[in-house]
This record gives sequence, C-alpha cells and structure tokens, in this order.
Amino acid sequence: MKLTNIKILFLALGVTALYACTKSTTDGTPTPTPLTTVGNGSGNSIVFYTDTFRVYSTNLAGGDRKLVVDEDLKSQNNYIGLITAIPGKNKIAYTYTTGGSSGFVIKTADTDGKNIKTIKTMPASNFLGYMKGMSDGRIYFSYGPVGAPGKNYVMDADGANETQLSTIPPNGRIEARQISTSGKGIIDESGYFMVLNNGVFAEASSFYLLANETKTTIRQTAVSDDATKLAILYTTANPNVFELRVKDITKTNVAATLVYTVTLASDEITYNVNIQWVNGNKNVLVNYGKFTGPKGLATDYTKCELIDVAAKTAINWKFTGDEAQRVVVY
Repeated sequence: MKLTNIKILFLALGVTALYACTKSTTDGTPTPTPLTTVGNGSGNSIVFYTDTFRVYSTNLAGGDRKLVVDEDLKSQNNYIGLITAIPGKNKIAYTYTTGGSSGFVIKTADTDGKNIKTIKTMPASNFLGYMKGMSDGRIYFSYGPVGAPGKNYVMDADGANETQLSTIPPNGRIEARQISTSGKGIIDESGYFMVLNNGVFAEASSFYLLANETKTTIRQTAVSDDATKLAILYTTANPNVFELRVKDITKTNVAATLVYTVTLASDEITYNVNIQWVNGNKNVLVNYGKFTGPKGLATDYTKCELIDVAAKTAINWKFTGDEAQRVVVY
C-alpha cells in the first residue's frame, strides 16, 4: 500500500452508549470483584459517561457512582455531545450546546469535575466530527461546515496552539478505539496496521494485520493503549451473539484467539455493542443495552462486561434508568 509520509494521523471518533446507573450484576447479585482486584494497568480506572447534559463517573466494577458535571439549564435543548479523557492531564473534555442551532463549545474539567473551562467555541454552522484525548496531553478533533468534509486539528488541553493537520486517508472509517492512545499505531477498516514512530507514519514497518481473518464477519476492532494487542468483535450466525477474539499485533500469521462470547437478550440493541481496551492490554470492556426511543424509559439499561483477556472471564454490571449517551475510560 502506497501512502505518503505525514507527521500525525487523525481518525473519526467512535462512541459507545450507556443508559443508566444502578449497580448490580446481570443476575441481580452484588458485583463479586472490587476494582482493586482488577489492577490498574496503564492507569485506566474511571468510567465516564454522559446523560444528556450531565457527566457521571464510576469505577471499573460499576460502583462508586459520582456526578462529575451538571450542565442543566432547564432549556430542554441543551446537551453534551462528545466526551473524551485526556491521559496525563487528569482531565476530561466534552462538547456542549444550548441548542442545535447555537453551535458547540469544547470544555474541559478535572476528573472530579472541578475547574470547568471553555477552551474553544465552534461556529454555529459547523459540525464536530470527533474528539480524542491522547497520552501526550493534547486533543485531536475535526470540524467543518455541515455537508462538507471536516478538517483535522490538534490543540493543547487549555485550547492553546491549535494547528490544522494532514491525514492519511484510510480505506474505510476508523474510530477512536482503532488508534492506540500512546499514538504508536492505528488499524484501518481493511486491516492495515499503520505504525507510528513519534507521530511519523512508518510505511516500511506497517503491514496487513487481518490477512488471515474473516473480515466480512468483523464488527469492530480496538487497539490496546500500547499497540501490542488487537481486540476483534465478530458477528455470528445468531445476530444476538458476538465473539470477542484477541490477536497479538506482532504476530501477523497467528489467528486471533477466542476470549469471550457475548450474548444479548432478544430485546437488546445489537448495533449498540461496543468494545474498548482498559487497563492497558489486560481487559476489554464490552457494553450494550436496551433503549426505548425517542426519549427512553426508566426501565432502559446498559450492561457492561469487563473481560479479563488472560483468564477469559468477565465482571458484569448494569446501569438502569438514564438516557443512552457516551462513555470513555480514563
């Protein structure tokens, strides 16, 4: 594959959905494993999720729920859009609007909700395509006029030094889970793994990682923070059953290993199944659930399964009652 060398790559951000927050396991019993037994890996230990105009946090076992940010203006139109963690800065960044025609602002806050600041105001006629915090403490994002391709930018966590950046056009859409937080590499939709060395595309070291996988059945892929492991979510003949497989990125000729089978109930939404790495390359978080459109019901929920890749076991918990929004792990 012939690609031109550039300094930094940018991708469309994928989002996942959470619906609520009443802690329990899927069978109603208390969560058996506290966070301290999961380990801290590369530091991922806090789950952040948004419910319309609020941000909540929990630990990786679904407990210790806290209200972090409350942007409620009682206007019925205000809401939080995208949210991302900024590793190394102890911050989150999120987009906020008082109404769809008002335009978005990008705000940051400490992980405990303190020191909320507006760091960028977007033009009202523009859309924000994605936003992602990286381990170097900066924020990658894209925006542009509605109906036109967005352009890619980077800025510091305080909004300073905004710079437009070039991209390598992928063979298909790439989402945030497909780029390592450390910036060491990304995988595109075709299975081509693009190695980065200090932000520079290393074409000679890049390769096709999924050559021996059945790409037609792949639902999602996710690269671990250190770019050593790839999680692959496969569809099966049963639309409510998914297989999570893990592949060593350094071993291109070795097929992915089955780690866990995710089975949804008949009324759970299959298109909302999402995966992301947490604890470095130790755990994969899978979430999915039920949402009753257009505004949701108190009985709606999201299930989370924190899968131990080595042990091939999972800790399960469930959020109930909130609206379907987005989740990131810090």
